[in-house]
Parts: sequence; C-alpha cells; structure tokens
Amino acid sequence: MDHHTARQNLLDSQLRPNLVTDQAVLARFANLPREKFTSHEHAHLAYADAPVPQGHGRMLLSPLALACLVQALQLKATDRVLVLAAGTGYAVAVMAPLVTSVVAVEDNAYLADLGKRLVADQHLGNVKWVVDEHDKGHKAAAPYDAILIDGGIAATPTDLYTQLTPQGRLAAVWQPAGQPAQLWVARKHGQTILTETLAETQPSGLVAFQPKPKFEF
Repeated sequence: MDHHTARQNLLDSQLRPNLVTDQAVLARFANLPREKFTSHEHAHLAYADAPVPQGHGRMLLSPLALACLVQALQLKATDRVLVLAAGTGYAVAVMAPLVTSVVAVEDNAYLADLGKRLVADQHLGNVKWVVDEHDKGHKAAAPYDAILIDGGIAATPTDLYTQLTPQGRLAAVWQPAGQPAQLWVARKHGQTILTETLAETQPSGLVAFQPKPKFEF
C-alpha cells in the first residue's frame, strides 16, 4: 500500500473538505505515518474515515475527529500540553512539534511503552510519558495550556479544569450514554468555562470520565 498517497488523499478527501484549515495541523497529518501507530493487522485501514484499532481493545480516533480537536485547541509554539489516554501516541506525535512540551498519560503500561518508542522513532524529544489513570490528569506538571482527552467522555471533566492555565483549552469526544458522539471543546477564561460542540462524530472506543453516582434518599 502506498501510504504517502494515502496521506495526501486523507488531506484532500477528508480534512480540507471538512474545514480543517490550520496549515500546521494539516502538515502534521501529511507527514506523520499513522499506520505505524495502529495494530499491525489493521495498518491498511490507517487512513480510513473511521476509528482504527491500536491494540489492547483501544482505538485511534478517526483522522478527521482528531484533526478537528487539535485545530480547536488553537495550539501555539509556547504551549504546554497534556494528552490523556495517549495510547500508542499518534495524537501525541501530531501535536509535539507544534508546542513546547507534551505530557502523555496512559493507564496501560504496554501501550505506554509502545507509544514512548513510536514517538521517539519520530525524533520528538519534548514528550514525557506517565503511566497513570486517565481521569487524574497529571498535577505534577500543571498547569497546561491545552489538554486533549484522546477518546470519549461521558461526563464533564470538571476536575481537569484546575490543571489548565487561565486561558487553557480542553478537547475530547463528548459521548454520554444514549446520545450521539460530538466533537467538544472547553475554553477557560479566568474562572469561567465556555463549552462548545463542533460537530457529530463517530463514537470512540474509549469512554472515560463517567458520571458520578447520585445518592437517593
């Protein structure tokens, strides 16, 4: 399979027609070998407009979903970024050259080790990997200018807002039970949080940040 042509087709048939216009983001998708971050047997599906397995029951977001979320984060070269549920590190590798530093948190030690090696293979030296639960964030290196949850969430991740800078941004797939999956971004303005759904998307294989149980008397 000609992966170079597949990457160009990805830009021309999926990303640009759906209003992904950030040239830096488009360049990352054009140059990063997505197939290396999938499970081996699914590498031929790497550039399909769909989530694709990355191993251990986890999925990469569709290219369009990830590109829209990264664009919505409005990354700057001075930004410090946190990626939760980093998996094999594709989203990490997309963003790392665009920012100052990335902390990648993954709760599966095998995926974290694989992701660390795959990202290093792309000669990206500004990434720190942490094996921990996704919903904790990583307070030790906070605050962050941007947080990406690389999958679906079923409840508002309010605890993570404290790990954002006063102008920080957080993006994820909003996927509460029984509702269509949406591309979702939260923007912090001092102590105020403004949220926006961008478009419907395909469900993510990961659904984190579940609603807390309600006590009834």
